[in-house]
Order: sequence, then structure tokens, then C-alpha cells
Amino acid sequence: MSTATLRAGVGEVPAKFEPETTIEAPPEALAVIVYRDAYEASKAPVPFIGGTYGVLAEVQRGALVRSEESAAVLAEAVALVVETPADYVEALAVVKRAKLAGKGADEERKSYIEIINPVLKFVNDQYRYAIAAATGKGTGAADIAWSKAQAYETEQKRIADEAAKKAREEQERVERKLREEAEAKRRAEDEARRREEQAITDAAAAAAAGDKAAQEIAEAEAKAA
Repeated sequence: MSTATLRAGVGEVPAKFEPETTIEAPPEALAVIVYRDAYEASKAPVPFIGGTYGVLAEVQRGALVRSEESAAVLAEAVALVVETPADYVEALAVVKRAKLAGKGADEERKSYIEIINPVLKFVNDQYRYAIAAATGKGTGAADIAWSKAQAYETEQKRIADEAAKKAREEQERVERKLREEAEAKRRAEDEARRREEQAITDAAAAAAAGDKAAQEIAEAEAKAA
């Protein structure tokens, strides 16, 4: 690939990027688009400004002269005392001079801006694609990586929440089973105790009935004797 040095005063600069081989990739691929646009921008003519230092020095000198003019007319306006028709006419003249001074300064400023703007545009165009590829909204590397990181974080949270839910459900199942087993054991013990008490009652009743029957037999034999 060939390269070129950018210098103020050069009318055109050779291409910075001249691929030796063709990049084969889908047209929609971000990297290919960025490379293509940057390559095209690198072929743009370098704005001619006649030397940056000279222009800025000229701006500084011209601005100082314009500032002196405006300061003078400002001093006139501050010192004005309008009490007579002549004063009134002088005030209007100051207004005119002030507007002319302001207009002259602004037009001169614009004339330099017209010189500098193409340079600013050229610099901005050269760096636009690098900045967009790195930090462009939605399509830049930072946003793409951030979106993927956020998606991973969201998925990990979902997995963690799902695992926590399953753990809670399992804990609730175990506790429910323990409660059911305890309740079944209590019912079984109550039933065993009831049966035991019933057996004791039945045995006592049977013994009492046996005693009564024996007594009746004894009394019957006594009567028979």
C-alpha cells in the first residue's frame, strides 16, 4: 500500500489506501463498508489554504484592527448625551458606524471561515469512518460489543433466576414431603394408640363378662345344691 504526507498548500494527495488484493466479503459487512468509505475519502483533494500559520497570523492582525474600531465606536456610544436635535443626529450616526463596524468584522470573519471550513471538512471526513467503526451508534464496535455483553449478562441472570426458582421449588417440595410424612406418622401413631386403647377396653369388658358369667354359674350351682 502507498502512503502520502498531507501538507498545507498541496492541491491533491495520492490515495492513502490502495489494496493490492480485492477483499471478498458481503457488501453489508461493516468492516468492508468502513474500508471502502475511508478509501474513497482518502482520495479527496487536500484544501489549499496558503499556509496555516500565515492565515492565522492574518486573522489575528485583522481581528485586532476590527476590535479597535468597535471599541472606539463603543466609547462614543457610552459617552453620548442626547439632549438636543444635534445630539440626536449624532446618536443615529453612532448607530450607523457601530452597525458598519460589526458588519465589517463579521464579513471578514466569514471570509476566513470560508477558507478554513474545507480544511475542517477534509479532516472530519478522513476520521469519520474510524470514529464510526469504533463508537458509531448502533453499528460501532463499542455498541456491538456492549450489546453482546448485555445480552450475555441478561442470559446469565435468566439462568441464575431459573436455577434459584428450581432450588426454591425443590426446597418447597422437600419441606412439603416432610410435612406429609410427619402428618402420616402422626395419624398412624394416633390410630395405633386408639386401637391399643380399644383392645384394652375390649379385654376389660371381656374379663368383666367372664367374671359375671362365672358368678352366675356359681350361683346357679349353689341353688341346685
